Amino acid sequence: MRTDTRHTRVTTLVTALSLLTLAPPLAAQEAAPQPAQGRAAKGPPVEDGSVKAEDEKDGHDFAWFSVAPEAGYTYFAPATITVQGVDFHVAARSSVLAKLHLDLGGDGLAVEIAPLYSWESGGGRFGNFNSVGAELTLAWRFKLGSFYPGLGVGFHGTYIMGDDIALGAECYGRLPVGFTWYFSEYAALVLEVGLMYGGTGIRAKDIVVDVGAAAAGNETKEQAANNALASNIAFGAGFAVDAVLGIRFP
Repeated sequence: MRTDTRHTRVTTLVTALSLLTLAPPLAAQEAAPQPAQGRAAKGPPVEDGSVKAEDEKDGHDFAWFSVAPEAGYTYFAPATITVQGVDFHVAARSSVLAKLHLDLGGDGLAVEIAPLYSWESGGGRFGNFNSVGAELTLAWRFKLGSFYPGLGVGFHGTYIMGDDIALGAECYGRLPVGFTWYFSEYAALVLEVGLMYGGTGIRAKDIVVDVGAAAAGNETKEQAANNALASNIAFGAGFAVDAVLGIRFP
C-alpha cells in the first residue's frame, strides 16, 4: 500500500515537470505574430527567406558608344577683317546646321566627334556660304536617373565655300551645355546649346587685282588691301551661338 502511494507521487511529479518543460515553446508559438491573410509581403525574397524593400529605379545607363543625328541653328555675329589698315566687313549671318554626333565614353568624362554641314546666309559682300567641317569636344556628364546634364569644351572648325570666296574657314572655340534624356531603352532626346568665339577667314575672289599699279607702286591703300585679300586668307574675330536638337541611339 505504501509502495503504491510512492509510485503514484513519482508519476505525478514527472507529469508536472513535463508540462512545465513544454509550456514556454507553446506560449511563444501562440504569441508569435501571424501574417495577415490576403496581404503579400513587399519586395522580392532573398536566399535566407527574408524580404528586402524595393530598390529605387536607377534609370537608363548611358551607352559607352552612341550616335546622335542632330539638326539646329547657328547665329554668327558680324566680323571685321582688317587688311593693311582697311576693314572688310563680314555681315551677321544665320546658318541651318546638321550634325552626326559620335560619342565615346558614356556618362562621366567623354570625347565627342561631330561631322557637320551648314548653309549660311547673310554674309554681306561675300554672299552666302556652304561649310563642311567637324567639332571635337571633351565633355563631362552627370547621371540623374535617365537624365544626363552635361557641359564641355571643344573646337569648331569648317571649310567655307561660296560664289565670292576663293578660300574660307571658320575656327572657333566652343563651350557646349546641354542634356540627354533616355525616354526608352534604345533612344534618347538630346538638346545642346554652344557658345563660340573665334574667327572667320576669307580669301576673296571677286576683287580685281591691279597688277600694273602694284608693280609701279601707284596703287592706293584700298587697292593694296584688295590685292592682299585676293592673295591671302585673312581672319576677323567674332562671337557665335548654336542650338541643336537630336535623337541619340542607343
